[in-house]
Amino acid sequence: MLLIGYPDWGTAGDHAPEILQTGPIALEGFDIRVLENLKRKDEDPPGRRLLPEGRLKLLAEFGGETQGEATARAHAALGELKRGSDKADMRAFSDPADQRAIWIIREADLGASRLPGKEDTWPSWEDTAVSVEKLGAYLRDFQKLINRYQYRCTLYGHFGQGCVHTRFNFDLKSEPGVAKFRRFMQDGADLVSAYGGSLSGEHGDGQLKAELLDRMYGPDLLQAFRDFKAIWDPDWKLNPGKVVDPYPLDDNLRTGPDYQPLAGC
Repeated sequence: MLLIGYPDWGTAGDHAPEILQTGPIALEGFDIRVLENLKRKDEDPPGRRLLPEGRLKLLAEFGGETQGEATARAHAALGELKRGSDKADMRAFSDPADQRAIWIIREADLGASRLPGKEDTWPSWEDTAVSVEKLGAYLRDFQKLINRYQYRCTLYGHFGQGCVHTRFNFDLKSEPGVAKFRRFMQDGADLVSAYGGSLSGEHGDGQLKAELLDRMYGPDLLQAFRDFKAIWDPDWKLNPGKVVDPYPLDDNLRTGPDYQPLAGC
């Protein structure tokens, strides 16, 4: 395993294609905010002390028929990457216990994104994907968009596939907060589409992002989807409100300005 620290999202994205050229079987990334959140939850994973410097950590795992072969490939990649990069802190790990300790941090990303009683974060803008060659530029523009809206997020994902997950501190309990959330989702969809990417690169669009699909597919292809559905579902009974003629993205929110939890819950 190689663990590489970069100063920001964009630089990590820039180097993802270079790392892929060395032949890893996995290339994952997580933001330092994952560690900050774990600390705020009074959790101190042992792998923390193994991490390199840098805001964004990339984890590159190498395989082989034997442990020795995998280790040799990792060290060959380390040497090659060090010759080509002057902005990264790189470390190699062969001990299975060290590797597992690092994977635990990567796997904690989703759970670490929410801090009960301290900060609510929500799914919605997860799963966006762009070509790996465009990932660095996309992440820089994505950071600018986040800064403009003054949101906080936890970022992690599959850098080897250009698929990035984020959980945001959206305010979904007030009318201004929901209106801001809606604008962000629209602007984010425009950004991903401008890079030729996908709004949902791994798990599918579902109800939430269906309203935004015209930005990605365009009206002609969406009309083709509508025509196809009309043939097989003329009464519009199968899974309505998804993909074509969708529910608004801020409709049917689990929370919202009129949210009234059950007494005692």
